Amino acid sequence: MGAFGSTDYFKNKIIVDCAAGSGMHTKWMSEFGASHVIALELSHSVDGILQESLSGIENVDIIQCSIDAPPIKSHSIDGLVICNAAIQHTPSVKKTAEALWQMVGPGGELSFSCYLKYPHDVIWMARWLMIATPLRAILSRCSFNTILRYAKIMARLRMVPAIGPLLEKAQFVVRGDVPPGERYQERLLNQAILNTFDWYGSHRYQHYLSAAQLETICIGLDPKPSKILNLEAYYKRPLPPGLPLRLTAGSG
Repeated sequence: MGAFGSTDYFKNKIIVDCAAGSGMHTKWMSEFGASHVIALELSHSVDGILQESLSGIENVDIIQCSIDAPPIKSHSIDGLVICNAAIQHTPSVKKTAEALWQMVGPGGELSFSCYLKYPHDVIWMARWLMIATPLRAILSRCSFNTILRYAKIMARLRMVPAIGPLLEKAQFVVRGDVPPGERYQERLLNQAILNTFDWYGSHRYQHYLSAAQLETICIGLDPKPSKILNLEAYYKRPLPPGLPLRLTAGSG
């Protein structure tokens, strides 16, 4: 989460982790000093791995719900509402972004990331059409264990200096980013497994938006461009790993 400067950003904040999944991000945001973290998750992981990951942590609550209809009072979160690489799996990125922004209070912030497409990047589009699209068409029809096995193999290969970057450029694997600290390599490997599984999993919805489409959504949430951070970076190639869009509330 280098986009926030350092992990000190999370200290003493109330955070809503939208689509918390395994609880990995919820856990380390709590460990890095958040005053309270609310994990929102729709899947059955709320009764399994999410409970296991957050066992013994007192400043965390788990709510099973869809992130496009969060049961949280409007404008009540003055800390951070974060949705990491999940909004693209909802029926409408625009409507979900509106629902997430609705939670943000006067001093708060919304941070989210969405799968990007680069329609004007011929090389990227070629890789996407010739590798990522057919590979996902195959893997998304496979069993959970098969997709997970693929993600684990590719994640380990991504850690190999000479091979890994090439595999990621070719879109065989998606690594992402994790905060520095204890067990960094282990957490980086786990992040690559989760991101690759997410990219090639059997989600019902899988949206890819251009920078222009994301800009339209952000401007629609709040018409003050000065309160939208990282927007320009979405026009750059390559996109920095894990870079989210950040929308700040308040009078700025």
